[in-house]
Amino acid sequence: MRDRLEKKLNLYERHSSNGKCARRRTEVWAHRGASGYAPENTLPAFQLAMEMGADGIELDVQLTKDGEIVVLHDERIDRTSNGKGNVSDFTLAELKKFNFNKYYPEQFGDVQIPTLRDVYALIKDTGMIVDVELKSTAKTSHIWDNLSKSPELEILPTKLIELADDCDICNQIVYSSFDVEALTQIKKLRADAYVGYLTEHAISVQTPAYCRMKRFDAVNPKYIALHRNGFVKACELLDVDINAWTVNAALDMRRAFEIGIHAVITNYPDIAVHLRNSI
Repeated sequence: MRDRLEKKLNLYERHSSNGKCARRRTEVWAHRGASGYAPENTLPAFQLAMEMGADGIELDVQLTKDGEIVVLHDERIDRTSNGKGNVSDFTLAELKKFNFNKYYPEQFGDVQIPTLRDVYALIKDTGMIVDVELKSTAKTSHIWDNLSKSPELEILPTKLIELADDCDICNQIVYSSFDVEALTQIKKLRADAYVGYLTEHAISVQTPAYCRMKRFDAVNPKYIALHRNGFVKACELLDVDINAWTVNAALDMRRAFEIGIHAVITNYPDIAVHLRNSI
């Protein structure tokens, strides 16, 4: 318990200038990196987020055919690269042959898919937070339903925990997912891991109570949840953090900063940092 509390202090109060507990400053996490300006989920997008003053980055992970953890949102590579097919049908070496910069060719040229290890190497010495989202899809939901019966299906959570240990970056990592079982597996593997429950539609004052019951540290709702009566107050009362996504409009950013939620996740970290610093 002591270690967990110390970790929370690390994550939440590192901006207090006098070392005392203070009303925390809302952090700015770059959604798939500075994805409003650079190819999403790539090293250039994460580097740009760093340069813009973001406190953290958010990214998505998938497993390759040969079991490597790569950073990619979709199960297929079609939308963001010049290739076609499921990421799980390619080895890492095969994926490295594709260009994952489909929309910013003049600014960034050819960009390779990064591994999560690549990202950790980039971020580690900055002290920035890395929000790692474990994907959940209809295609794989049956896998999680049978997780307790199939130990081999714990491979991604296990690999994530092992990688964070190996890179000595555990205190900078948070895990998020729409899939409750994925988060539960992370907690089983590492009790003091910080996890956030992603949710889009079923937001109510009961959501933070559910997170507290499951021993999740945060709820990561779509930004409209900040306008739901009683939701923010319920999170405060139950000591459940709010990490809202995807907060791209200035008015929504301002509301999040004035409320003082834990983090906003945005495609435009430069705008968010500037607005936060002006309040």
